[in-house]
Amino acid sequence: MSELYITWTRAEKKFYLSPFDIKIFSLIKGKKYNTNRGHLVKNQPSVAPNGDIYLLSKHLGDSAFHIGNVFSGIDSKKHNGIFKRGAIPFGPCQKCAILTRCNYAYDNLAYNGTEYIANISPVQCANERILTPIADYVYSTLYKEGNALFIHKHYNELYPIMSFIEDKN
Repeated sequence: MSELYITWTRAEKKFYLSPFDIKIFSLIKGKKYNTNRGHLVKNQPSVAPNGDIYLLSKHLGDSAFHIGNVFSGIDSKKHNGIFKRGAIPFGPCQKCAILTRCNYAYDNLAYNGTEYIANISPVQCANERILTPIADYVYSTLYKEGNALFIHKHYNELYPIMSFIEDKN
């Protein structure tokens, strides 16, 4: 897949390949990557069809992550408490070399009936550890070449809008 990514980018094909693009984004953002994601979680809760508000869409319907309702507002004490617990990386993750770039170390909260606990699947962990150096290879290859599409795609904040307009014309 990394070679396809490089080939397609060199051929100036526009595409989005989430596993690589997210990892490249995390490399560019560095330590700010998960901080920015945390702010999104904090400030963009998910709303169920009945108006109930939850911390994340993956928690829809889970009463442990219910933080309010669109009609009565958000319980800020519960919201802040869950958010603060989620900002603490899972124990084994705390010393991981890719902690600041991991998509799972901070947002895998579960509720075991008495407390909120962090847990990451070994499969997800292995995926993160395998994918990160491969995405870094893609980044270093295309960045060193000065590939215009790659640089435009990953460094120009207006790229998604400009690309959409190009595709419509």
